[in-house]
Amino acid sequence: MNGQTLLVVGVLAGLPMLLVVLASYEDPFSVLRSPSVFVLFLGTVVVGSLLVTGLPAALFVGYRLVAPVIVVAVAILFWTVLTPQGDAPDVVFVVLTSPVYLAVALAAGSIEHRLRFGSFLPT
Repeated sequence: MNGQTLLVVGVLAGLPMLLVVLASYEDPFSVLRSPSVFVLFLGTVVVGSLLVTGLPAALFVGYRLVAPVIVVAVAILFWTVLTPQGDAPDVVFVVLTSPVYLAVALAAGSIEHRLRFGSFLPT
């Protein structure tokens, strides 16, 4: 499968997460008031939201790697459903911590690829 197809799959899979994050903002246009806040918003919220669900989906479609999908699904389930009501962090906090569980998902995918195909990185 070519890179463009995987990019489209990743973006389409990441859009629901991005919409949930944007819907959590009380005033989404407040980020436009400051250029530095806007850059931070783009880097963490938009890109982070798309990567959290988009990258594992693209790895699943392109390379049939299941481990990244499981890791991210468990992380999202933990932050949204299993955390007690009232203690659940804001969805923006989840996106800000997404590099951690995204790194764990990529490591799990690399280990799965090694066990299934004999190398750590897809070729």
